[in-house]
Amino acid sequence: MIETWQNLLGQLDVTEEDGASVCSLVELSRFESNCGVVLPEDYKTFCQVFGSGQFGDGMSISCISRYNEVTLEILKSVLEDGFDSELDYRLARGESLEIESIRELLDAALVFGGSGSTDVVLWDLRTYSSEDKSYDIYMSRIESFPGVCKVGRSFTEFVETFCLGVRPYDHFPDWTHPDPQALHRTFVRVC
Repeated sequence: MIETWQNLLGQLDVTEEDGASVCSLVELSRFESNCGVVLPEDYKTFCQVFGSGQFGDGMSISCISRYNEVTLEILKSVLEDGFDSELDYRLARGESLEIESIRELLDAALVFGGSGSTDVVLWDLRTYSSEDKSYDIYMSRIESFPGVCKVGRSFTEFVETFCLGVRPYDHFPDWTHPDPQALHRTFVRVC
């Protein structure tokens, strides 16, 4: 798996902020122990090769998220503000979970990425499987809240689809689609 991420990184134009670095296995293990979670294997390997950063002008991935509770509280408050007509539209099209399911998910979630102040990507920690060593992945929006949608299980496929656009994404709801103009072959490693 590490070779896969190293090969991908070699295909991108990579820059980094001062002080940016990759995560060590010790740091990742400490995070798992402190939070009582098992991180997906492909995510842990990604963090050791890429570190935290942003793909193109779009999706960011956070290794050892420091913003989990704040982001989840923002999502919960946005959910309570009500977006009845938009959410009803998304529910009717099968593009969102029901409100009660969203609340339950947000109580058992770990944020690992997002794009700017709009998209949030998280794992449902209730869905871990030792077979694939992963969780269900969901996407939501903070601004103009349209709901919460499952976008997969594989972190690797998530990166290929929503960060790089090399896998098709047109079968997902339109609000989850990456902006094609933001899908540059770049990665900026951040602190």
